[in-house]
Amino acid sequence: MLLAHAPPEVQATVMADLARVTPYTVTQPGLLRRQLARVLREGYATTVEEMSLGACSVAVPIRRRDAVVASLGIVVPTLKKDRPRLVAALQVAAQSIGRNIA
Repeated sequence: MLLAHAPPEVQATVMADLARVTPYTVTQPGLLRRQLARVLREGYATTVEEMSLGACSVAVPIRRRDAVVASLGIVVPTLKKDRPRLVAALQVAAQSIGRNIA
């Protein structure tokens, strides 16, 4: 989530050194760029066993005014059935947090 909203120079630095953590970790810069574009379009990010086997995640941005200042996420065993519900719950919580950030 945060990388999708990061400045181009930060994205370039990260993409220059993509390390494999699991067999599902994205290590191709082109694929990661496409995934980051999707995150910006859809407004949430997901992973499926990219950082830890058996763990999936979904995250949404926390905004202060128009700037993304943080992200809120959850790690679960699967996203197959609950993705829409989790995204909606996280978005409500992130909006509340964003309104309360000084």
